[in-house]
Amino acid sequence: MSEPPLLPQAWRIARRELRAGPRGFGVFLACLFLGVFAVAAVVLLGSLAGYGLCLGMPLLAPAGVWLRVPWLAPLVVFGLFPFVSLVIGEDHSLPIAGLRRWPGLVAYLDSLPRIYGRHWMGTLAWAARYASRTTLSGTHLAALTVSVGSGSAAAICTAHELMHRRSKADVLLARLMTALCLYGHMLVEHFQHHATVGDVAAGSTAPRGMSISTL
Repeated sequence: MSEPPLLPQAWRIARRELRAGPRGFGVFLACLFLGVFAVAAVVLLGSLAGYGLCLGMPLLAPAGVWLRVPWLAPLVVFGLFPFVSLVIGEDHSLPIAGLRRWPGLVAYLDSLPRIYGRHWMGTLAWAARYASRTTLSGTHLAALTVSVGSGSAAAICTAHELMHRRSKADVLLARLMTALCLYGHMLVEHFQHHATVGDVAAGSTAPRGMSISTL
C-alpha cells in the first residue's frame, strides 16, 4: 500500500491547525522561536564553558594528589583530551561569531588568559610547597613534575596571547609567566621573529629544505 504524498498531507494538517485563526499560528511561531533560541543558547553557553574549562588544567596536579592518582593530569591531557577531540571532531560552527554585541561575554573571554596566569602561578606555589614538605618517591615526583609541566605548557601559549596585548599589565604578566617557565627571553625572541619572519639571514626562518632538527 503506497503512502499518501507528503506535501498535500502537510498542507491539510496546516489548514486544520489554522482553523482557530492567526492566533494559533502565533503560538506555533512562538514555540518555534523558543526552540531555536534554546538550541542556540545551549551551543553558545557550551562553547563558553569549554573555554572556561581550560582554567581547570593547572588544578589537575593538586586533584591528582588529593585523589591519590599521581598521573591524573597526564592521563587527562594526553589521553582523555585527544580522545574527546577525536570523537567530537573539529568545530566549524563559529559559535562566538558576532559576540561583540554582548560586552559582558567579551569581557569574560578577555579575562580568561589573566585568570589562567594567576591560577597557574598559584599551582606552582602549591607544588613547590608540597614537594618541599612531603617525602616523595621518584615516581611520584616525576608525576608531579609532568602534571605541573602540563599546565606550564599551556601557560606559555597563554603568555604569548598576553604579550601581544596593549595593556602594560598584561605584558608584565606575560613576562612573569615566561620567566617562571625559564623562558624569560621569549618576548625578545618572539618579537624578533615577527620583525624578521621570512628573512633567512636573521635566523628566524629556515631555508627551503632544512629540517627542524638542523634549524
